[in-house]
Amino acid sequence: MKRDQPDNHCDPKSDPLPVSHLPAKSILNPFNSLEVKSVNPPKHIVSAAAIVVNDNQEILLIKGPRRGWEMPGGQVELGESLSQAAIRETKEESGIDIEIIKFCGIFQNTGNSICNTLFLAKPIGGELITTEESLDSGFFSIEEALEKVKWKNFRQRIEYCLKTETQPFCIEFNDEMNI
Repeated sequence: MKRDQPDNHCDPKSDPLPVSHLPAKSILNPFNSLEVKSVNPPKHIVSAAAIVVNDNQEILLIKGPRRGWEMPGGQVELGESLSQAAIRETKEESGIDIEIIKFCGIFQNTGNSICNTLFLAKPIGGELITTEESLDSGFFSIEEALEKVKWKNFRQRIEYCLKTETQPFCIEFNDEMNI
C-alpha cells in the first residue's frame, strides 16, 4: 500500500473483512480490524441429569457399570438445550419419557471442569429398559433410592433437588477423580 492512500481497515465506515476469509483463529474486534488471538477449545463438560419422581413418590434410578445406582443423565450434545439433554438421557438410559418440572441447580466440579445441571421431572410414558449404560433401572421409594446411591456426592444432588428451600443451588467442589 502506498503511503498516500488511507488505511481503510482502521476506518469504521469501511466494509468489514469477509469473515469467511479470516484465519481460523482470527476475530474481528468492534472496530472491524483483524486481531489474531489464540482461541482455546472449550475445557468444560456440561451434563444434565433428571431426578424423576412418580405419583407414588418413588425416584427413578439406573444402575451404571462404573458408579452403581444413580439418576439418569449425561453430556449435553452440540445444539441441544440442557432440558432436552436430561429428557434424552433419561429415555436412552431408562426407557422412561419425562416432563421437566423445573430446573433445580448446578453441581460444578472445578477439579475436572464438569458442570452438572439438575432438573426435577415426572414420568409421562415409556417402559423400563436395560442397556450397556444402565444394567438395571427402576423406581424406588425416596428412602430406598437414597440408600442405593453411593457414588461420591450423587446422593446430595438428589437431596438438593427434593428440597425446594435449597433451590436454586450452585455447589462448587474440587474432585479431580469425580466423574
